[in-house]
Amino acid sequence: MKPESLLCVALILLGGCSSPALVEFRGATTTFKRTGARDGATSYAPEVQVGSEVVISNDDFASATPSFTDDGRRAVDVTLTDEGARKLLAYTSAHLREPIAIMLDGQLLDAPMVLSPLSKSGVISAMPSGLSEEQVDRIVQSLNRH
Repeated sequence: MKPESLLCVALILLGGCSSPALVEFRGATTTFKRTGARDGATSYAPEVQVGSEVVISNDDFASATPSFTDDGRRAVDVTLTDEGARKLLAYTSAHLREPIAIMLDGQLLDAPMVLSPLSKSGVISAMPSGLSEEQVDRIVQSLNRH
């Protein structure tokens, strides 16, 4: 799989929830908030603002399969529907070098920078340690429910 199709996502799941997880990719922007000065230098921390535009969501995924990354971390291989791939390709082509927010049940999980256009398939994996078995199961079950 090409590196540009690898999506690294830090997933935080609420335990004991029986309803399907809502997975969304949303438009986002990053600003830098001043956090203080140390040794005469001003420091800034990135702050992600999640937009209201939903790029893709559960219905845009054709399949999700448990997998492992090359370095052994648990992950989920995902394939998008043709419509989902079209939407993600259009969005990422127009928003290179901008973040895309990965949301789970309305919570921001991660906002990786779009480095190249993305379309039909990818990998969802948490950095640095990978997904838990429960997280993989929940994502796979939720994205395969249609």
